[in-house]
Amino acid sequence: MKSNEIEFLLANSGQVLNLINGVSITKEAVAVHSSTLKTVRGKLDKLKEQYTNQEYMKTLSPPESKVITDNAQNLFKTMQDLQKELEYLDLSKQPAFLTNAVNELTHAYLLIEWLSETIGKSGRTVLPHLSCIKPDVFDKGKYKNQIDTLYSELEATSFDFYTDHVEIADGPSYTMLVPISDHLITAACWLRKEKERLLTEALPEINVIKIPDEVFPEIPKAPETVTSKN
Repeated sequence: MKSNEIEFLLANSGQVLNLINGVSITKEAVAVHSSTLKTVRGKLDKLKEQYTNQEYMKTLSPPESKVITDNAQNLFKTMQDLQKELEYLDLSKQPAFLTNAVNELTHAYLLIEWLSETIGKSGRTVLPHLSCIKPDVFDKGKYKNQIDTLYSELEATSFDFYTDHVEIADGPSYTMLVPISDHLITAACWLRKEKERLLTEALPEINVIKIPDEVFPEIPKAPETVTSKN
């Protein structure tokens, strides 16, 4: 296997690996909760500005002052709930099949990198050229579409690598080509598993976290009209 071929495979594998690492099944939920969190923080900032304005606070009655505190407490609790949900979504952004694919492709990348350093650089500038993925629009796609294109890309790469190099390999590099091929094929298989899973399982539902309704001071009831009997 020629050095420029190894460097081309290294560049492609590295780009695919970066794209897979950026894929998140919770992307839509994160967008929803991040938007809500931004709104909540904006409301809290306004209440804080009011609360720290001593001249303004002096103009308020005790019930009106209490309402500011109550609204701030409600918003603060909602902010904490949103932050916890976003932390959970970050930890669960990649299902097991996708994580396994990342691990396998990482193994392949490290072995390709080692082989490239062992055989020696070609001295040419080698840029990645993906067949099925358009990196500039990839991150805008839906999760299912991302998995489909990732699988197609990696399946094609692993098949071509096996047929073009492993089946006809000879020489000292052969012992390294087999494990590289194994990891590439296994990574593609894990992506296929995730693709098949999405045919029968729905994407996780977004947990609803609403912005609390604003509390208003109670208006005292008007005294009842006293009528006298003649």
